[in-house]
Amino acid sequence: MPEERIYRPVPNFTDEEINIAILKDDVDSLIFIAFAVGYHGKDWKYAQDICIRLSDHHNKTVRGNAMLGLSYVALFQGELDKRLVKPILIRALHDSEDEVRERAQDAVLQINRSMKWRIADYQKSGKEKNTKDE
Repeated sequence: MPEERIYRPVPNFTDEEINIAILKDDVDSLIFIAFAVGYHGKDWKYAQDICIRLSDHHNKTVRGNAMLGLSYVALFQGELDKRLVKPILIRALHDSEDEVRERAQDAVLQINRSMKWRIADYQKSGKEKNTKDE
């Protein structure tokens, strides 16, 4: 039976709270920080940098949410640096954890749509065909 999903509004964090959570490796906060900076952020570079930093975290949910955070940056802030983001997404598509790979696939589809990019080549079913730009 699938797990029940509960809607929660995207929390907002101050820059200080983000820095403290990263320094303390507060996984309970880090799970939500990528969403928060992507959704609420006013500085797309800062938000992108936080998501990139979290993309290498030891916790699979933090890593996966970092991918979705990047898609939030694209969707809500309309900017991403392809030179920095593309390698992160490609790496996540090959992560050892299903959760990270699936979120990376979702993020790639959203980022491609929002930014008019063509990172990876996906069928509508979401199955990976290759990881080259066309």
